[in-house]
Amino acid sequence: MRERDRTVLAFPALMSLPSAKNYAFTALLLLVGTPAAAQEELPLMDMSASYTDVIDALDGEDPVDVNVRAGFTRSSRSGTIQRERTTTTGGNSSVGFVDVAEHSRITNSLNLGLDVGIYRDLALFFELPVVLRESRDLSLPEGRDVAAVMVDLAEPVRDAAGNVTPADQERQLFQVPFSAPARSGIPEVNFGVAWGVTNQHRSRNVPTWVLMLETRLATGSVLKACSKDTAAGCRSPGVTDGTSSVRLESRTSYRYRFLEPYVGFAVELPWVSTGEALFGSNLNGLVLKNPPRTGEFTVGGAVIPWEDRERFQRVAVDLRLSAAYLTEGREVTPLFDALGSSQNLYLSAPNYDRLDDDATAVSMTGVSDTTARARIRLGANAVIQAAKYIRFMLGFGLGYETAYMLTGADACNPAVRTSNGDPSRGGCASGTLNPAHRPAIDVAGNRFRLNGEVAFDLNASATAQF
Repeated sequence: MRERDRTVLAFPALMSLPSAKNYAFTALLLLVGTPAAAQEELPLMDMSASYTDVIDALDGEDPVDVNVRAGFTRSSRSGTIQRERTTTTGGNSSVGFVDVAEHSRITNSLNLGLDVGIYRDLALFFELPVVLRESRDLSLPEGRDVAAVMVDLAEPVRDAAGNVTPADQERQLFQVPFSAPARSGIPEVNFGVAWGVTNQHRSRNVPTWVLMLETRLATGSVLKACSKDTAAGCRSPGVTDGTSSVRLESRTSYRYRFLEPYVGFAVELPWVSTGEALFGSNLNGLVLKNPPRTGEFTVGGAVIPWEDRERFQRVAVDLRLSAAYLTEGREVTPLFDALGSSQNLYLSAPNYDRLDDDATAVSMTGVSDTTARARIRLGANAVIQAAKYIRFMLGFGLGYETAYMLTGADACNPAVRTSNGDPSRGGCASGTLNPAHRPAIDVAGNRFRLNGEVAFDLNASATAQF
């Protein structure tokens, strides 16, 4: 076969078919699939889509495979923050939400990666994200001025007798606009193993199936809540939330000529590692101690309009849709810096974690209890295999996260056993007081929520394949 005959075009059969019916029928065959025997005759590259591609080693004439990756990602997150307020009209009270801030978080990061083949379809991978700059800001919501927002954020301080202190009648929980200092550094190190249980390019009648185990370990300095306008304590605001996680994932794909659809399932289980002081995970009375757990489903496919097996060249367009569910948990939210650096006594004064006659002072670090929500994301990537040893990728992602409560810690933890005379019970019917609970932000009528969040990502990467 001549070299030019080994170049596979997306729809070569259509050139010789005169009727519209034949055009439609041929296109359907190409997209839906063809018998395995016919696929074996095609000079297709023995490489899966990037979603299920696992490099190998000690396999035929290729003893070692190593991929070195470098990429850049710009990520933008934004959404409206609301506060729960109680209004009384004609003697009737009602609870609703009012807009108090627009949150924005922009992150520019450099992503470095390394894949090392071990044996056939078994490989180790390492990833090192480097945050070049991350900014977090709160701005005034559309249609509202500073005076109106400050009224909704006011929480007057009372003395021991319950009277409002005259000088503090208009003290706010935090100010809007609000900006946190820029952050940079290495928040985490990721590594794991990928195993191609089956491979379509070894056995044409079976799909490619990959199992992955990934570990994310927190590194760098732990976040510290502070305001950009406050000089003290803001020189080292930190870069990591101090949590680590394990991610288990299954990916499956099967190529039909010029289309390779795929599906994936993943579960991520986090825990507090270096951020114990930030999360207070060692406190006795906490109801929630860990960040939200995530379950994710992914479906998509790679369209491959052109490839040249002899030159090891390919052009592919990867379209992907993922949906995730996040459980309730304790985490760093868009209000982290504003709440953690607040000078309002309802937030700055310590709570106490009590056990029998001992009591530990608990400061407000900015971390809060959040409710469950869903997240969807649509991504598109153009993948260009320029040569056997180099691959480029350029893409974007658009996501949305449903509304959820940013604050709302329970006042009591009934799971902790206490006796009637135990001082840690406080006013709880059973159990013990939750040291994370602060009525100014956690009681119904005072809570904050994020009324949905929009995410937009741009990414570009280059991979050297040895």
